Amino acid sequence: MKRRNAFTLVELLVVIGIIALLISILLPALSRAREQAYTIKCSAAMRQIGTAFVMYSNDYKGMWPVVKMDLPLNTIYKWDKYSLQPLNSASNICDEYWFGMVGHKYLSQAYYGWSNTDSSGLPANVQNVMNDMAGSSAIWGCPKWRGTKSSNPSWNAIDNGYTDGKVSVFECGYAINPFPFYKPGANPTDTQAALSGPFAADAPSQFAPPAHWYKQVQYSNPSDRAIVVEGTLWLLGFRPTGGNHTLQGQSLMYPTRIVDDGLTGAGNFDYYRHGRAPNAVGDRFAAYGGKPGGRVGTNVLYCDGHVSTVNDARLVYKSIRMQEP
Repeated sequence: MKRRNAFTLVELLVVIGIIALLISILLPALSRAREQAYTIKCSAAMRQIGTAFVMYSNDYKGMWPVVKMDLPLNTIYKWDKYSLQPLNSASNICDEYWFGMVGHKYLSQAYYGWSNTDSSGLPANVQNVMNDMAGSSAIWGCPKWRGTKSSNPSWNAIDNGYTDGKVSVFECGYAINPFPFYKPGANPTDTQAALSGPFAADAPSQFAPPAHWYKQVQYSNPSDRAIVVEGTLWLLGFRPTGGNHTLQGQSLMYPTRIVDDGLTGAGNFDYYRHGRAPNAVGDRFAAYGGKPGGRVGTNVLYCDGHVSTVNDARLVYKSIRMQEP
């Protein structure tokens, strides 16, 4: 009888075992490589944002954008051949956010970033083009940002493949630093809140006192001071640590988040965008030894234009407060 050439069951099991071993070795490395690629892509987007800030400054007499600016409702905005009319609001204002100021002119052709802008009268395909162009710009350049859902369904329009479906057009994952007044060597026990409200808008109807525009040169120590950080909200809420030198854990993104609850050492930084979060304790991620736990990994755009991936929450804090906790 002619013998058939074939693998025995033992040989097949050995080959399968070797393949499984190789997969177990390679998968973590591939996962790390993918995460590193995401971090690099996010860094590149933040560098583009930094360039846009410089271009904005060149066009506006050395000023940098405020966090948010109130405008009258009778303003008509143009995109391509279309006109956009703001919606009515109880405060009779419409808002332009910092990412709209630098985004639609210097980073994308899309028109976006106005909270009360009514595009519902435009053809659906035009709205989709506008939102797709916005979502592909550097403002939405972090592949690790899932976005957040707005209670107003018409504001959930950005879907760039990385987001959790269609998400709010106002939560791009980056937050501007509106606090250039912190100086190195300042009183470390000062717990004065540095909320962005008083420094955000150019209209006293919404915030008191009204804001004023800071010049680029007023952001001293540019290689150490952040201008944009990865945050869980479009504005940066921040409170110094005070005498206890303790940083609070990051508030949970889902289903809720804390902008400011009065606790010293709190801020809405996204410490774990490119890291690994620890277990949750209540409405925050755990903190140990006076600083957030887990593996911190977050990108910071500094005022001189360079971007750094920071792996220590104390250095993220320092980029705003200009000294460690």
